[in-house]
Amino acid sequence: MEDFASSTEVRRLPDCEELLNRVRQSTAKARHTMVRGYEQRHQIEVFEIGDLVSVHIPRQARHGTDDRPLDCLVLRKLHPDLHDLLTEFGLLN
Repeated sequence: MEDFASSTEVRRLPDCEELLNRVRQSTAKARHTMVRGYEQRHQIEVFEIGDLVSVHIPRQARHGTDDRPLDCLVLRKLHPDLHDLLTEFGLLN
């Protein structure tokens, strides 16, 4: 009968840097996969100043008689993905 310690292999644990590199690689691969999946399901639109856009208002933020979409005018671009929008009721926060 063999001794338990001699019959089992001792597995080397990866050092901290090696483990972090593997985690970074896995995270980058997962991020790439998620972005590719999002882009296949969604069309990303770029809005310019003066465009008329429609903003979906969630049920919790509107009254029962309010329309779901809110028509807005793009006033200015604060950032490539951030705009000031003007509605018939004023500037949208």
